[in-house]
Amino acid sequence: MMRSGIHPADVTFKFRPIEKWTQPVRETKSCRFRSSISTTQSDLKCELATIGVDECVIQADLDESDIRLDGIPRANARYKSSRVIVSFTHPEQGDISFPCGTYHDLWDNIRGIVKTMEALRAIDRYGVTKNSQQYTGWKQLPSNAIVLQEFSSVEEAASFILDTAIGLDECLQYHHNAMLNNGPFRREMYHAAASMAHPDKGGSVQKMTKLNKARDMIAEHIKRERA
Repeated sequence: MMRSGIHPADVTFKFRPIEKWTQPVRETKSCRFRSSISTTQSDLKCELATIGVDECVIQADLDESDIRLDGIPRANARYKSSRVIVSFTHPEQGDISFPCGTYHDLWDNIRGIVKTMEALRAIDRYGVTKNSQQYTGWKQLPSNAIVLQEFSSVEEAASFILDTAIGLDECLQYHHNAMLNNGPFRREMYHAAASMAHPDKGGSVQKMTKLNKARDMIAEHIKRERA
């Protein structure tokens, strides 16, 4: 874990209109880890302070006229969607950008980003990465780059594996619980999904890469829960 010496109270953020949305636009859903706006703001500041960042920009789907001079949205701001991008400059990896448009509410999407940052930071505990390399995949890319959609929660990662393996209509709640609590079931679903996603089986490199990211995110979550 990085020790930055920055206090969360010193971290600031300002809102800006979204410049360019590079992620696939999909139907939003309800969030399972909802929290108050003030708690989400506080947790965002804590995560940024921990990695040595004292300011960030939150791009939201609103017009410039909806943002006050101090960078905070007006009380009557009209959001066109809940999509959001949290951007900042990492002291080692440079410019980092986290997009999320998964959930109905903007602050739920920000909460998803916070949880993703928390999960990435936890990777350092195990001494696997060097120089915060786990953030490399979140570096800002050229506008013509293909950006794979990331997962903002282990539930979303589990849904992707299940959807690939057996289809979304079969993804019942008990299947999600089994993905997180039943090792043999989780491995069975991963192998079934891999047989669909692998390039040699009619899938693609991009889909197989995303499947492996989902598997790794769930594995990391389980390690943290057992620590």
